[in-house]
Amino acid sequence: MKRKNLSTDEDDNLRMLVRAVMSLKPKKIADITRELKFSSGAISGWLNGGVDRLSEERKNILADHLGIKNGSLSPDVCHIFMAKKSAVDNHLHLFINVGATSAKKIFRDSGEIGVLIQSDGINIILLSASAGTKPSDLVTCFQVEWSDPLLLDKKERIEKICEIISLKYINKNNQKITGVKEDIESIENSNVLAWIEILKKIIESGLSTSEVIERLGLYKYKN
Repeated sequence: MKRKNLSTDEDDNLRMLVRAVMSLKPKKIADITRELKFSSGAISGWLNGGVDRLSEERKNILADHLGIKNGSLSPDVCHIFMAKKSAVDNHLHLFINVGATSAKKIFRDSGEIGVLIQSDGINIILLSASAGTKPSDLVTCFQVEWSDPLLLDKKERIEKICEIISLKYINKNNQKITGVKEDIESIENSNVLAWIEILKKIIESGLSTSEVIERLGLYKYKN
């Protein structure tokens, strides 16, 4: 389906969202240039309010690449941000409903390593980019409802879950989540079920199993 042309206000809003996600991930213009093979000058001109030589088609490709959909973060994937607190304070409010946001701390035996934010169908995993800052400290300026934490499992079990999800969902038209419960339960870990949906969204974002493991820091996990 062909997208409608962006109005001036829509273009300004998209620019704001792109800048916000780039700050939260974080990504630099050089990263986008390398990943999408776009002109760095065209990206810079548009993002910084200079001469706009970035086509509307490429703006939409850039938005899709960063997980932006319909003026917010896409609810179809999980967004992983390795962020500084200043970036979270300045930009996260653009993507969450402060009145309807829940959060779960993510632990492994080395301590707290992340926070899962869930708001109006949007899933965000926040990791801290600053040594000495706990991920839960990143969201102190937001009112969130904390629920039971998630315990990050051993690398081999996460790999198995990803494999099952990929086979059952990604290659078979996204079957309902109950379709894999029997397979998952064979892993014999009660915490695993809590990870199914979030890992499904991570995989749907285009990351391979090895990339999921790496993003969540599991290569550093001692089995």
